[in-house]
Amino acid sequence: MVGSRVVTSFDFSESYSKRLINTQLLDSDFERDRHLQMLVRNKLFSEAAIQYYYQILNMSLKNQIEIFQPIVRDMIYSDINT
Repeated sequence: MVGSRVVTSFDFSESYSKRLINTQLLDSDFERDRHLQMLVRNKLFSEAAIQYYYQILNMSLKNQIEIFQPIVRDMIYSDINT
């Protein structure tokens, strides 16, 4: 588990194989460990980015509601009185 995300052996094997093929690195315990650390770091980074995006989105929606609430209230009030 990395945060709320799962890093599977399939994730590791697939990405590590691609890395070995594309970079022509030699397989070693050191490279495996380094790749696993990079995979974990990327998963954590992506999770943090998603959480940050949701926080920004929530703040934006809250601001929009605060801006439009009086306008909508006035529109409803004027419709009721006409």
